[in-house]
Amino acid sequence: MATWKEVTVRCLCAAWRPLWPECVLQRDFEGFEELEEEAVVHEIVSLGNSMGLEVDDDDVEELVEEHNKELSTEELLDLHKEEELNF
Repeated sequence: MATWKEVTVRCLCAAWRPLWPECVLQRDFEGFEELEEEAVVHEIVSLGNSMGLEVDDDDVEELVEEHNKELSTEELLDLHKEEELNF
């Protein structure tokens, strides 16, 4: 049963689309179909593990949380200075 948890939504859709296209959700032209957050986290963890990385759900959620925080004025100024140095 544990091995089925490692199969991604992308993998299942790719396998079933040629065999039974009517049963596979199609992506609309404006973006991807909406996936539940848990499924997206699982997809990211599966991709990381397939690349040999030791990643779990908590790691992904922590990273997302970190990127949701607003930057302070000082952090924005530091980024701006760094960007100027790179050009």
